[in-house]
Amino acid sequence: MLSGQMAQLSFFKLPLIFVMLYFGCDSVLRLLDTVIEMVVAAETYANLWRYLLIFFYEQIYDLLPECLLLFGITAITLQNNHIAQVTKKNSGLLLINIFLLLGLHYVVSKFVFIVFTQSDILGHYSSTRGTVWFSIEIANLLFYLLSGLLTYFFINTTNKLFTKSEQGFPLTHLNSGKIHCVLFLVWFFFIATSCYSLLFDYWRYDYCVTLLWHDSTMVFPYLMLGWVVVIIVAVKRRFTQPFVTLQLDRIIKSAVMANVLIFMLNALFFVIQLLLVMALLEPLYTLLSIVLNEGLQIALSALIVRAVVSRYFYRAAGYTPYFCR
Repeated sequence: MLSGQMAQLSFFKLPLIFVMLYFGCDSVLRLLDTVIEMVVAAETYANLWRYLLIFFYEQIYDLLPECLLLFGITAITLQNNHIAQVTKKNSGLLLINIFLLLGLHYVVSKFVFIVFTQSDILGHYSSTRGTVWFSIEIANLLFYLLSGLLTYFFINTTNKLFTKSEQGFPLTHLNSGKIHCVLFLVWFFFIATSCYSLLFDYWRYDYCVTLLWHDSTMVFPYLMLGWVVVIIVAVKRRFTQPFVTLQLDRIIKSAVMANVLIFMLNALFFVIQLLLVMALLEPLYTLLSIVLNEGLQIALSALIVRAVVSRYFYRAAGYTPYFCR
């Protein structure tokens, strides 16, 4: 009976459907807005396919932190409300939440644009490229905060309308490690991608490094993909301590700690490369920058994340081999 009930339940299907619908709806709206602008401007469509590829890449880059955040919050909130069944009713309620999020994104973007471009809040700096970057980052931070709160309160206030199970998705010794592993990776990569997008957005809107941004768009996806694969391989077997309840505090603490340590590591490598440039050791700097950025940094980052995960989720780290709450 229990196995038959669990076969109808899923921990991650509803959050995944929610994120995919959000990504699709947002992409369609942005694409329609761009096509309308092209029609009004009477632009040619000779490079339409090339433009669509660039649009798809930038859409993934822009929405990746948002999707990771919404996936993590949705998965946790649905589990806390015992909502684990994939039904048309549940998907329809989440679709209403998506429409609210799209409206929230529009309002936040317009509000921040008006504040930073139509007012004198930044004085004579209001027309600089730095202001564009700053306003975008403020809008992103506001949207991260408000979208998380909106999704959390929407599910909690409408939980009686969802199709629910008696106990939600039960955690067992077979699935507990996998669930905590996925949630850790979601929150870890949300923090990481949010911080790195801060830097790359500045490259996009600063004239002096515009060329660097175009070059990075060719290299960054491959480096990021390699980094993601290495991190996943390094931690996937470290979640050996089973839990009967979701350990949200350990997930958040470990994700934050890992990112802070990696940031300190990147800062150290940056100082080393800066010292090499100041010492006019350009050949050595070029060689070491390749080794540090593409090899050693990725390897050490994986070791840091593995050590942090072991501290919180590995059975040999001092936790009992039995179920923990």
